[in-house]
Amino acid sequence: MAVDRLSYLLLSVIVSMSAVCRGTQGKTIQEIVGSPQNLQNGLDYLKKYSYVGDKMDETVVNNMIDPSEFEAIIRNMQLYLPDVDPTGILDDKTMAAMAMPRCGVPDPSGEGDETIGGRLRRFSHSGGRWEERTITYRVLNAPPELNYDAVREAIRRAYNVWQTFIPRDFEEVSSGQADIMMKFGEYHHGDPYPFDGPSGTLAHAFGPFGYGDPIEGDVHFDDSETFSVRTFDDINLFLVAAHEIGHSLGLGHSQDSTALMAPFYSGYQPNFELPYDDILGIQTLYGSRPDTPREKPVTVKPVTQAMQTTELPLVCQMSFDCVAYIRGDIFAFKEDRFWRVREPGKPLTPADGYKTNELFKGLPSGIQAAYERYYDQRILFFKGMEYWVYDGIVPLPGYPKLIANLSSDLPGNLQAAATWGEYNKVHFFKRGRVYRYDEFEKKVDEGYPYPIDSAFPGVPKGLDGAFRYNDKMAYFVKGKYFFRYNDITKKVDEGYPRPFVADFFGCNPNLYIFNGVNNTDYDYFGMGNDNGNNGGSVLSINFIFHILLMFITSLAVSS
Repeated sequence: MAVDRLSYLLLSVIVSMSAVCRGTQGKTIQEIVGSPQNLQNGLDYLKKYSYVGDKMDETVVNNMIDPSEFEAIIRNMQLYLPDVDPTGILDDKTMAAMAMPRCGVPDPSGEGDETIGGRLRRFSHSGGRWEERTITYRVLNAPPELNYDAVREAIRRAYNVWQTFIPRDFEEVSSGQADIMMKFGEYHHGDPYPFDGPSGTLAHAFGPFGYGDPIEGDVHFDDSETFSVRTFDDINLFLVAAHEIGHSLGLGHSQDSTALMAPFYSGYQPNFELPYDDILGIQTLYGSRPDTPREKPVTVKPVTQAMQTTELPLVCQMSFDCVAYIRGDIFAFKEDRFWRVREPGKPLTPADGYKTNELFKGLPSGIQAAYERYYDQRILFFKGMEYWVYDGIVPLPGYPKLIANLSSDLPGNLQAAATWGEYNKVHFFKRGRVYRYDEFEKKVDEGYPYPIDSAFPGVPKGLDGAFRYNDKMAYFVKGKYFFRYNDITKKVDEGYPRPFVADFFGCNPNLYIFNGVNNTDYDYFGMGNDNGNNGGSVLSINFIFHILLMFITSLAVSS
């Protein structure tokens, strides 16, 4: 894009002058943007995708914006860029990502985002939905590189992606006005949003806003692009169409870079399956199709041989000090040992676990809480009034530090921590209270702490662990049991609590039969209390009595 010479000179001046004008976070405009060209390209991008208004150039040129505010705008934009950390700096990686092919629909501004269970969600909605049970669409033309029937077939498959999961049917019509009109066009093509030629904006769509405008729901493809079907060459029409149809149905862009509704073109995927973030978003709008699950349930590996003996593996006796989701695995810590599992029922560690110091050198025993930080993948461990930071398994120098260094509002002796870090929030738990911490603002959010039964109805206090698993459900561990919390229904799923070591570490579920799925007296096996002592280093007297009773019964039956 050509840069107007006068504008460029003005921007050069403001970048130079800003070197002596620092914002509240200590950075200047020059430090944030690097060069006048970066600033101009950045402003063009921010305006194009509605992060800022059309007069932002004037605002910057007249030095009417605090550099820290501009940094925050860039950081919000970076949340939607693939493989870019939200640093607030227009570095080379950010500028390269901004130049990638993408959808022309603006990204959510981040203002007024809704929350689920006290946490921001990744997917977003554009403001409406179709009430009709059957939605019609019409393909008006085809690009020169593809025949019309190939285009229709690719678009039919794109509609099927969504139809599988929601109670709506899509019907193609060949004449007249359809609910969704689909066409290929170049540059100025009949709406107020002209395309920009090859390799920029691939397509755009209009949501079902409910204003009665005939353009609502329509999809436009940039005919300057070269589209393809069932090949890795050029731009895959099926994938672009499926993304734009998501907008036509009411979805906005997602910050989940693996989602179909992420803004950027991700390339041809021969065996494409709709990611869970997109399923969650579309079913929040329309509900689920009959016989289609709303969420991916955790599948439990069956125990093939019952263990009716008191000589239990150590892991099956455990109530853990800390349970966290780190680097794609569940880590469970107890005193100076840890256990690790990736898939339910398939532990990666032996029954006796491993010494914590064998993996995390220098980490003390008795860790109480831990989580993986979203923006740099570093791991934070908490014990007492202190915390440690590790880069993978390497401890960072200068730690431990006081938890109060994170925020004076955070207490010590935390009982659990869980991050929905794509929104920069960490939830800390202690004694029935939830502290929501903002990673970028470095403070506890206003209004917190909340009572846990208000933030997460049905989740008990006195937790030993909390994490968000790869099915994107929230899991809360207390003693030997865990609760799966559903963000959509805002309650604990039916059938919970369940025995944690049985479902995740393959222990015999019959040993925990007294709990049952309807029994709320989950402290029966010494699940812990609200003072942070979970009493899980040995089996409780009631538990031992239960095992002895089973043993005596088996002798009586065999005799």
